[in-house]
Amino acid sequence: MSRIIITAVFTALGALALRAVIRHLRGESGCCDDNELLPPRKKLKGVKIGTKIVHLRGMHCAQCQRRVEVLLETIDGAAAEADLVQQQAVVSMSRIVADEEIRGALQGSGYVVTEIEGVTA
Repeated sequence: MSRIIITAVFTALGALALRAVIRHLRGESGCCDDNELLPPRKKLKGVKIGTKIVHLRGMHCAQCQRRVEVLLETIDGAAAEADLVQQQAVVSMSRIVADEEIRGALQGSGYVVTEIEGVTA
């Protein structure tokens, strides 16, 4: 009897996982809205004084990668380039940007900042 229950549970989980994969491939998942209009890339104004590397979790696709860049580029004096594979973003700064500003820009977005490294120019 327990074997039947376990088999039923694993079958149901497998069906749900397959459904999620199919929805993702069709572009119907929450993170892959290709129709979302995002602004063009921001160029850094002024002299670059340094960079910060923002390590994060939650980027799943190129659209997520671009969304992270857009969120970070809302910070005055900052331009960003995200890397989907490395799950990080490099923030170039023309002024000193506090870690709290970076965390604030990504707050509530679903992307989780795990670490911020400061690097000088």
